[in-house]
Amino acid sequence: FFWSPGFISVYVIERSASLLFYTVYILGTMHIVNAHLLDKQNIDTEKNTTHGHNSRNELSQNRMNQE
Repeated sequence: FFWSPGFISVYVIERSASLLFYTVYILGTMHIVNAHLLDKQNIDTEKNTTHGHNSRNELSQNRMNQE
C-alpha cells in the first residue's frame, strides 16, 4: 500500500502543500513583525519631535507619501 503510486503522489502533494503553507505563514509573520518594528521606530521618532500628538493614521499616511 505504501509504495502504490497514488499514495506516494498524494503524500508528496500534501507535503509540498504544507511546506508552502508554512513558508507563507513564516514570511507573513516576519512581515508583520517588521511592520510592527517600523511602527515603533516611527512612534519613537515622533516623540522626539514637536508633533508627538500625531495619530497612527497620520503616520501611515506619511509613510505612503514617502514611498
